[in-house]
Amino acid sequence: MATDGVKIIDSDTAHDVYNGIYTLYNNGATHEEIMETFPFVWEVAGDGFEHEQYITAWALAMWETGGLAPDHLQEVQRVVALGHGVRIWTEEVNAKEGAARQKELDKFLKKISVPPTRIKKRQLPPKTLPQYPAGTLLTFPIGKGLWGMVIVTHVVWRKRRYEYSVALTNWQGAQQPDTATLPPLQLWGYKIPVGGNFEIPDNLEQLMAEGKMNELWKPQTEEYVLGLCSGVTDAATMADLTNWWVTAGHTDVANLQNANGSSRSFGNSDDFLDYVTQITTRTADAQPYPIESYQPWY
Repeated sequence: MATDGVKIIDSDTAHDVYNGIYTLYNNGATHEEIMETFPFVWEVAGDGFEHEQYITAWALAMWETGGLAPDHLQEVQRVVALGHGVRIWTEEVNAKEGAARQKELDKFLKKISVPPTRIKKRQLPPKTLPQYPAGTLLTFPIGKGLWGMVIVTHVVWRKRRYEYSVALTNWQGAQQPDTATLPPLQLWGYKIPVGGNFEIPDNLEQLMAEGKMNELWKPQTEEYVLGLCSGVTDAATMADLTNWWVTAGHTDVANLQNANGSSRSFGNSDDFLDYVTQITTRTADAQPYPIESYQPWY
């Protein structure tokens, strides 16, 4: 889990929940149907800070769309009052950042404590399908006559455009693969310890920029979940790279829809190749894991 700042939607968890709810909402789901995918979590065992991020992002999206019930509001108020986020920012960064988190939480609670003056309208998805559906296998030139491969793991309609997430596989070859004989693919990821103490070091921004996620944790146990390394871009960039990607086939990515992990945006082929280098040579403890090893984080 990466946390970029003190705002309500400033972490991987918050982005995934908030944007995930809106993806379902914009596709016509009722609030009851949304809660089947993004449940309201009443109790949590483990990381109270991540729970605060989840439940506040959940509440904001549901409030904006007219689905926040009074008992949900009361529970959000209770969770915020526990002070997990403020304590983390105060103890692990400084008092100024702790106060900034508290200010954001106070504004947030004041906002959702009254009904919204306007319910956000659904942004209906376009009639055209995405250029590369989820599960598409794409190869790309990595130099020295070799090709690499990614899997399109997510395609969402957001802010009136498609956005894509791709995950790097372990496959490399001198020619395009034969999907009929392609060995089981693995995806690059990293271990996230479960039950460890989260500590924000002084060089947080540098570690996040370098993708050294594991250095943000001091594990207390050997238990872990896998975090998926993803590249994220928009439809315009994917269209610009049409002659760079080569579609090699399709595979099932159902278990990757809500996987843990971190992401980095890319805007062209050079950006993407730098992302590949970052994962394969500069991300602490990153390595390929079988696709089925990645599981939803909720």
